[in-house]
Amino acid sequence: QRRVHGVADVENTEYDVVRAMAIKAGFDIENSDQESFLIWHDLGPPMEVFSAMKGYQRINHFPGTKEISRKDNLARNLVRMQKLCPEHYGFFPRTWILPAERTGLETHHK
Repeated sequence: QRRVHGVADVENTEYDVVRAMAIKAGFDIENSDQESFLIWHDLGPPMEVFSAMKGYQRINHFPGTKEISRKDNLARNLVRMQKLCPEHYGFFPRTWILPAERTGLETHHK
């Protein structure tokens, strides 16, 4: 008999493996993030989900995830930080966001 660790809301995933692993980890599955211990979203959830969360609830994203998980946003933020603190942000290669910065890339490689 499996031990129940709480309720997981996996309604917002298209991946069966997420449901299967939640069950294997001992969670009951419900499609309501109101009382669920674990809340799973394939994409970043709306801010209302974060603001309605209770202290015991856990979610697989945090607000602003797309600012670092999308390469274009990550590059934009790293370049911005490099301008502010160049001594701390010299660890990544010269970066261009295409297609907007194509001319700069072509000029650099001539």
